[in-house]
Amino acid sequence: MTKKPWCTFALMACVLLAYCAPPAPPPGLTITSAYDGVYTGTSVMEASSQQGCRSGTAVVLTVTKGYATLNGADDRTGWVASDGSLKMAGISSRQKANVDGSFKNGSFVGVSSYHSSVLCQYSWMLKRT
Repeated sequence: MTKKPWCTFALMACVLLAYCAPPAPPPGLTITSAYDGVYTGTSVMEASSQQGCRSGTAVVLTVTKGYATLNGADDRTGWVASDGSLKMAGISSRQKANVDGSFKNGSFVGVSSYHSSVLCQYSWMLKRT
């Protein structure tokens, strides 16, 4: 039996597409692509339980088909709800990380926090680029 190269390629392509696809939105959440785009800005430290939190880091939030990712990584992801709200969760630098905010008038305003032995909380005011 001879192997067909196109079959191997097709199988690999299907596996990669399935791996790269975003997860399904949570049940009952109506998502929207109305806020799709790239939003940029910097973080402003609001609270810190001790040294180690940095303010002024660049933030890039990308929304594609209602699915949001942060700084081009999958460490914090989430879905944009039809009312413009966004909740993201994940692990960043081995710490539990959350984002909570909303889109309005071409901007995203939110709060990001990290929870571990050090609490770092930041506010964001990002503009669509």
